Amino acid sequence: MNRVTIVRLCVIAGSVLAVEALCRFGVINRLTLLPPSEMATYLLHLLVSGEINQAIVQTFSNVAIAFVLSVVLGFLVGAVTKDSQYVSCQTVHEWQLVSDNSQILE
Repeated sequence: MNRVTIVRLCVIAGSVLAVEALCRFGVINRLTLLPPSEMATYLLHLLVSGEINQAIVQTFSNVAIAFVLSVVLGFLVGAVTKDSQYVSCQTVHEWQLVSDNSQILE
């Protein structure tokens, strides 16, 4: 690991430890935020018990479906409009001219 990565990990670990200490010493109310160690323990319990397996599967399924739909629809829209005079801007300058409100597309 390089030095930057080590510093980043130390900052993250220090932040988590600081929040843990603030929660444990009562500076942060337990109703506002649970200590990170309790969050991790409860997350592990939920994963091992299988209570949230169905929700995890549904979430990942939704993400996969959204990804596939966006790729397919993006490809189709691009294929259909590739020769359109309204979306055939080849350069950033042309795109800026087309999107300028004072220009009227013919």
